[in-house]
Amino acid sequence: MVFPTLYQTAATKEGAFCKANGKKNKRNAKRSLCPKMKGYSAEFEISGKPKTYVSIQLDADEYKQGLKFSIDSKTTKLEQRVRIKKDGFGTFFAGGVITLQDTQATSSGEYAFSLYVTALYQ
Repeated sequence: MVFPTLYQTAATKEGAFCKANGKKNKRNAKRSLCPKMKGYSAEFEISGKPKTYVSIQLDADEYKQGLKFSIDSKTTKLEQRVRIKKDGFGTFFAGGVITLQDTQATSSGEYAFSLYVTALYQ
């Protein structure tokens, strides 16, 4: 998952966000941490017995220095079924969102957040 560079100005309001889902973030600088920029979903590849299904569960809800990372539930299902193709591989995607929770707690630098994936083979 790749987010564009996040920007916070004096006009940026708490609740502003940036999504990584392959689409441009349309909101202005008051409501977006990355206006007019595009972030990209994570792509995962799993292997298994051909023509079977794997149940996938996603979880992310992490807070760091005024920012909250979570799954973009508008573009990503928290529970998915992935079909393993004839070649023994299946793919799925996960989009995320970073939301400004506390304007006073943020600082410059790089942030690393965690996304948890559980694969339930049947």
